[in-house]
Amino acid sequence: MYRSHQPHKEPVALAFDENSDPEAKNLGKVLTELASRKQRFVAAAASFRAMFDQAMVRTGAARVQAGWAASIRVRQYVDERCYYAPGQHGTERTLSLFLLPPPLDGDFFEGAYIQPGGVHPAIYVVPTLTTAPARWLLQTSGSELTSEMVEDLFRATFSDDIEAVQRLGPLYSFGRVAMPTA
Repeated sequence: MYRSHQPHKEPVALAFDENSDPEAKNLGKVLTELASRKQRFVAAAASFRAMFDQAMVRTGAARVQAGWAASIRVRQYVDERCYYAPGQHGTERTLSLFLLPPPLDGDFFEGAYIQPGGVHPAIYVVPTLTTAPARWLLQTSGSELTSEMVEDLFRATFSDDIEAVQRLGPLYSFGRVAMPTA
């Protein structure tokens, strides 16, 4: 049997020295910034969800006062929070909130989109993660999405509030909002 006369070599662990390798230093900075950005996004997303939950409670109370039979409920999925309630004729109405974390692995959008049920178009918002607390800005106009606007989304979707629908007009790129049909 033939044996090599070369000495046995141990596997070598590769380590990057940030002082001697500028690419490793830059990679370390990028990874640190991504982790920090993701933490800021998580905090901003929590307050964003809370704004929607508060609007759900206020709109639910208004629905009860107006004589609507069922309250607004919420379903939580991995990337989606779906608020739902039956409409006047029993058809389910929904308002969905999708949170999209900071870019990783080629993703290009960080923020959220809000999908009112029916014929309403989606609303895209992006957080300002450089300010505390974070503000959520409409992607189309750059103006801030306020708690009043979120409550109007709930009132338009779940309570047929015509005034809320009219106030929401500027949120949509084409400036008109159709009333829910159910």
